[in-house]
Amino acid sequence: YNRKDLETILEHTDILFTNRHEIKRVCEMTGRSFEELKARIGTIVVTYDSRGSRIHTQDAQYCIPVVPVKAVDPTGAGDAYRAGFLLAFTRGYDMETCGRIGATVASFAVEVIGCQVKLPTWEMMQERFEAHFGPLPK
Repeated sequence: YNRKDLETILEHTDILFTNRHEIKRVCEMTGRSFEELKARIGTIVVTYDSRGSRIHTQDAQYCIPVVPVKAVDPTGAGDAYRAGFLLAFTRGYDMETCGRIGATVASFAVEVIGCQVKLPTWEMMQERFEAHFGPLPK
């Protein structure tokens, strides 16, 4: 993408998902600071590999830890995180819970080699979520 294409995409973005490398690149390509991007977009989710993720909104920041498992392959973890987050978001959960659900779904992805091999059901996710974070909010 060039800067113009990226700017067009960002104009239509309500939630931006990036990893720690991608957010730096987005800032460089647009010539905007992280704070300027956040003011424009509203919600930015940045993943930090085994260090979890951070959800930045206009009013708050949420630090989401990883769900500890025996990780063998990170392939697909980011996609799994996004899928869990977005499903929770469509079900009306708050941002912190969305991030925790995303982290929980990602924990299944890293336990096996390859992507889309061990995607959990909602019930599987809920069991692991509750073992790590406590009861899933209603």
